[in-house]
Amino acid sequence: MGEATEDGTNPVRRAVGELLHVAEHGRDLCPPGRDSQEWANGVLYDFARVAELLDGAVERVSGRRNETVADNAHSPATVISAHRNLEVGRSAS
Repeated sequence: MGEATEDGTNPVRRAVGELLHVAEHGRDLCPPGRDSQEWANGVLYDFARVAELLDGAVERVSGRRNETVADNAHSPATVISAHRNLEVGRSAS
């Protein structure tokens, strides 16, 4: 699963750990002095980009194309982008 880095860690496993950190802390991770709407917009853009990259990453790691993955990889990116366009700036309840 992915190439180990010099310290022996798997980069995907590290990414999952970082995503869990974001899921736990959300907007609290916005740097001080930074506009929270702008920050959230950037994070949601990055989430959509990750979703778009999954198809190619799955293919490269597994060594073959899976049309089911390819057909469905675009959906999360589309949904995240739509959510980003509608929700950024609204207060969380």
